[in-house]
Amino acid sequence: MRVHKAYTIVETAEVSDCIAESVKDHPRIEEVFEALKWRVARDPDCGTMVEHEGTSFRLVLFAPIEAAKNSQVLAKYTVDDDIGEVVIHKVFVMAYDQAIAYSPKAFDLDAQ
Repeated sequence: MRVHKAYTIVETAEVSDCIAESVKDHPRIEEVFEALKWRVARDPDCGTMVEHEGTSFRLVLFAPIEAAKNSQVLAKYTVDDDIGEVVIHKVFVMAYDQAIAYSPKAFDLDAQ
């Protein structure tokens, strides 16, 4: 069980540069990334645990929403419970993909 209500998010320079560069092709990517950070700060366990070269990382995908047609972001991060910090080490930005987009009722403008 996590002890912090919200974790501090630290992104590496590589992550910041990737998001800044992606704005050209994905105009709303900063908003998508902010939403991903908000989610991970409040629930660092939301990502899937993976092992790579002896280090435990988590991966989380901010998937596209059909109504927003947002780009996707896959983030690789570590969690330090002692200091309440999440470090995002790498992100991959991908274009909107209708095939995996979801449409929850909350985003359906025609829902009753």
